[in-house]
Amino acid sequence: MRGLKVLELYKIRFQIEFLYRDAKQFIGLKQCQSRQEEALDFHFNLSLTTLNIAKALHWLSLSMEDRNAFSMADIKTQYINELILDRIFRFTEKTLKSKKIIHRLLNSIN
Repeated sequence: MRGLKVLELYKIRFQIEFLYRDAKQFIGLKQCQSRQEEALDFHFNLSLTTLNIAKALHWLSLSMEDRNAFSMADIKTQYINELILDRIFRFTEKTLKSKKIIHRLLNSIN
């Protein structure tokens, strides 16, 4: 097999493993307690679909140049940062609460 083909296959394999890792850690892929085949299929499909929807929503909000590797850990960090900033702004003047300022602060944190 040519070296470039091996590299391409490993890149695809890594992306698949990365999706399963995120589904296990953040979406609850391993947390189904049913033993019925239909329930397990539904749970696995729902977990992986949720991850793919989160990935699509994240990437669609970015320009093509800003898109890089997707990780649920990054998304979780982004939402935590937004929550912390929202709490900070609740205790400060309302005039500071501007979308541009929030966007600039979030980009400097990430």
